[in-house]
Amino acid sequence: MLTDVLKRAFRPRPYQVVLAAVVFAAVVLLVRFSAVNSEVYEFADGFVAQDGRIATVTGRQGERSLRWLKGFSMSYGDSSGEASLTVRVAGERGTFDVPLSLEKRQGSWVVVSAKAINEKGETVVIVE
Repeated sequence: MLTDVLKRAFRPRPYQVVLAAVVFAAVVLLVRFSAVNSEVYEFADGFVAQDGRIATVTGRQGERSLRWLKGFSMSYGDSSGEASLTVRVAGERGTFDVPLSLEKRQGSWVVVSAKAINEKGETVVIVE
């Protein structure tokens, strides 16, 4: 009898499932939108687009996107901070993930480490 009461008490109603899915989707979209429109991502995207070492590995680049599900972190203020993120690059030589570690020093972002990883898992170190 107690188990029947507990089952009924904790059985989600259909509207609760829909509400939870909507809230989850809204949070995911908000996090993604915040990350893509951040100064960190703008710097990282510009670095990946303009760095000759990355272009040598990827070939001419087509599309670049934030791989936010691969993980990213940002912690910064006006003059200092840290960030790590991965940019996916579709280039002439295939698709590459480019994980970056960044530091903000005296108000400017600097790449601390970067590498390009192709679909086979082969890694080329860009910055150590």
